Order: sequence, then C-alpha cells, then structure tokens
Amino acid sequence: MGVPYVLVVYDLRWATTRSRVAAAYRDAELRLAVAGASTVAVISQHTGRQLERLIPDCGGRIRVIPLGPGHINGTRDASGVPGRVILLGGAPHKRNDIAAMALAIGRPPWAKTFMGVGIGDEAKKELERAFGKESCTWADVLSSQKLASWYETAETYIGLSTSEGFGLPYLEALASGCHVIAIDQPLTREVLGDAAILLRDGTTQDIARQLSSIAVSDHSAAARHDKLLFYQWENTVCQLDMLLQAAIRDR
Repeated sequence: MGVPYVLVVYDLRWATTRSRVAAAYRDAELRLAVAGASTVAVISQHTGRQLERLIPDCGGRIRVIPLGPGHINGTRDASGVPGRVILLGGAPHKRNDIAAMALAIGRPPWAKTFMGVGIGDEAKKELERAFGKESCTWADVLSSQKLASWYETAETYIGLSTSEGFGLPYLEALASGCHVIAIDQPLTREVLGDAAILLRDGTTQDIARQLSSIAVSDHSAAARHDKLLFYQWENTVCQLDMLLQAAIRDR
C-alpha cells in the first residue's frame, strides 16, 4: 500500500502561459500526482473548477483550502496616504500597462501619487508622463517587511489581472487597510466580493471611464472585515491538518 498524501494545487496558469512542451510535461506530472492523492486541496473554488475541467475524475476528491493574507501580519482598518496608489508586478498577466494607461486617461480624483514594485517600463513612463516623475516611486524588488510598509502607506491597490489562481496581493492589500480595485470575474467575486470595487472588464477606455467615476470608499467595511476573518493562515493550517489526519485515518 502506498503512503497516503494530500496534493495541494495552487493554480493552473501554466496551461496557457508555458510552451507546448513545458505545458505537456506539467500536465502529465499533475495527472500522475492527482491519481495517487487521497485528497486534492486547491486554494480557491476557481482553481478547483479549472482542475475538474482538466481532470474530471478528481472532482470528488477536491477540497478548497483558502490561504491567508500573504506577507501581512495582522490587519489595519485605516488606509494610508490619501491619493496614493500601489501597483505590483510586471508580468503581462498583471495588466499594469493597462492600469497605467487607464489612470492616465481617466485621471481619477483619488489617484495622485503612485508606487510600483516590479512593474514594467511602459507603465512607469505612462504614469510619469501623466502625473509627473515627482509623483512616482518605483522599486524592482522589496523585502517582505518593506513591501508591508509600502502597502500601509498606500490608500488604494489596483490589480486588473484576469488570470490569477488566487491573488494574494488582493488580500495583502485588504489586510493593510487599502481600498482594492479589481476586475469583476469568478475569482474576485469569490475572494473579494463586496470587500472591493469590481470593475467590468473591457478596453482601456472602458476601464478609464470606470476609474474616473468611482469613489474608492465604495465598498463594504463589514464585507472587508468578514473576508479577513475567513482568510487567515491559522484557518489554512487547521484545514490542511484535518485533511492530512483524514488521509492517515482512511488509508
């Protein structure tokens, strides 16, 4: 009899972002791992649905284990410096080039200064051109402690990705007291719901119009509180421990 194990699947982004050969290798590796697992833990219902579409016979073994708020310890109720916006990541799926262009076009009154970690050169140039270099602060990488301090000084986090497996930055920003703006999609409805401002996806012009028409306080403080109570690392550990104990008991 083999050793029982719980397989944890974070996301399936590799299916669309890797080369055909690399994706085929990961697909084969995943199928082998899933076949031997007593339980398959996923970090969101979104990832669970993707996995079940890819490997239909694993559906009965899928369990959702939500993560905690990333690198952030504790939660803050107050937002940071009024008008300060933070953007994270330069990978294409983060869509920060679109965010920068939409901000430059829409000029929302709540966006005055900008911080970016690892964002691309085009996004930087767009924001510097529209708002002035003196309004922008950039970093390529930050330590966990420094990143937490940047979150705390920001009033608003904008994350327009439509292909995250979970989206830890959403929760890191919420836990840091930021208002969160994201794209309305199954994942953000699940992870954020009424705790964030969800925009309809569309062209850069569409997003710019929405950014310029919203107030960053247009979300429920109660919903934010409830989300942060649910997404705690202690809950993650407890639920994973329960799955491991069940795997051992039922072997």
